[in-house]
Order: sequence, then structure tokens, then C-alpha cells
Amino acid sequence: EYLDTPMEERNQKLFDRLFATGFDIEHIQPYTDEKDAAAVLKEWGGEINRIGNLAMFESSLNRGVQNHSEKKPVAYAQSAYKSLSCLSGKVANWSKDDAAARREKITERVMGYLQEK
Repeated sequence: EYLDTPMEERNQKLFDRLFATGFDIEHIQPYTDEKDAAAVLKEWGGEINRIGNLAMFESSLNRGVQNHSEKKPVAYAQSAYKSLSCLSGKVANWSKDDAAARREKITERVMGYLQEK
């Protein structure tokens, strides 16, 4: 979330959003899928718990969504977290390949940030 926030917005408001609000770690594709959890686990394997399929999500919004995928696009769009709200148009068709691509992108961004420091 920090790296998804433009430098000029890295301020007290961001700090409060990251550390002073209740949040959950969201599985974009839940491993307890409402339709067929066993099929999801078989298809996704370890990718289900990797960073490409995880995101910060306000607890208040997440409680309303639970594992109902049809509620996610609207709830994600309402999120104050840039890293989640940008997924609102993608979550309805989220795939293992999407998660893997997002994992690679996040890894590159984190490594770049660490190399700068």
C-alpha cells in the first residue's frame, strides 16, 4: 500500500490509513471459496497464499463481503487502500495467472524500493 501511494501523499493520513484503522489481510481469491473450495485449492496450490493474491482490506468492508465474490467489485471500489481499489474491475475474473503477475510486480517494486534505501 505504501508503494502504491504517490510520494506527495505519504503523510499522516497514509500513516493513519495503514496503522490506525482496522484491516484484514484479504485473499482476493479465497481458499474457502463459496462454490468449491477443494477445486480452488487444487488449481491454485501455493499461489493462494502468496502476496499476489493478498491485500489489505478494511475490516468493516471485508466483514460484509465474506467469501461472496459477487460483492467484491463494489466493496473493493469503496476501499481507501489504493492497492485494493485498483482491483475492483479485475476481481470478478481474478485468476491464478493474475495473482502470479501481481506477485511479480509487487516483488519488483519492493526490491526496487529496498535497493534505493
